[in-house]
Amino acid sequence: MNTTQKRVVHFKPELNSKTMTWVSIRTYHYNPPRPPEPFIHHRVPHQNAIDTWSVMLKRGWRPCNAPIR
Repeated sequence: MNTTQKRVVHFKPELNSKTMTWVSIRTYHYNPPRPPEPFIHHRVPHQNAIDTWSVMLKRGWRPCNAPIR
């Protein structure tokens, strides 16, 4: 979650790929108390998702529980 940008990012591993491990990354606009609104969705290789999360942490993003829908 990044409160400055009012965004939430959800990382979810995709289990249906046989040759490579992929991660689905979904970004939402989040302005409580309204529910999150989808913004961007893309797939990346597992290692790229780890690298992306590391950069996000350095830039002020923080882990959080999923917002209630």
